[in-house]
Amino acid sequence: MDPRVIRQVVEHPLFDSIGHSYTTAYGNVLLILAATLNDDFGVIPDPRGWEKELDALRAHKVRGPYHGSDVLVSPVGARQIFEGHARFGQLQFLYFASGKRLGWDDIRAKGMLAGIYGEAFECFLEFAHINWPPSIDHPTVALFMLVCDMAINASAGFPIPLRNFTTFVGDTDPGMRFLLLCRAIATKRPDVSTARSARRWPTHFSSIRRSVSPIESLDGQTTARL
Repeated sequence: MDPRVIRQVVEHPLFDSIGHSYTTAYGNVLLILAATLNDDFGVIPDPRGWEKELDALRAHKVRGPYHGSDVLVSPVGARQIFEGHARFGQLQFLYFASGKRLGWDDIRAKGMLAGIYGEAFECFLEFAHINWPPSIDHPTVALFMLVCDMAINASAGFPIPLRNFTTFVGDTDPGMRFLLLCRAIATKRPDVSTARSARRWPTHFSSIRRSVSPIESLDGQTTARL
């Protein structure tokens, strides 16, 4: 949830690997849902065959599932993304409720983007190579909120069956998804940060989504390795 506590978790003697943590969490949630709603796994993905796939990855020392594997850490985690998304939703409400009089100076003076509330947005601007927008209703802010939505709403493992075990962590980790989306904007579609026509969004959305996977596209300068 928070990159600042990752090292403490990874260095704990009971920590196995990031891949083990993710598949265990996802698998147990799916088993609970199935036992409650869909015990024949007709709709909910069945995680009971995951272990065989993970054993093969461990045997070949593929990064993620084996004990002692490297852990890639995004500059922001789910907590920063959730808080940033919620805060900017509030700011947009206040902006329009004030008749568009609310400005960045007012927001900074009140500390409304201090600390965790502005960290995700600052990282978004940095990694997407976008300047600070002139107003709260600027397309850059809308794009940030879209990136947050996409980052926290992964589909691999649930509701879509898990097919690519190698990239499972990167495909579901909100921080990694957030970072990859930002880099996709910077390298593939920098024009979307100023797009005002709603009719253009479906094309941009598809282009960005195709740029998200796999996790191997990350470069060492934008992630920390533990």
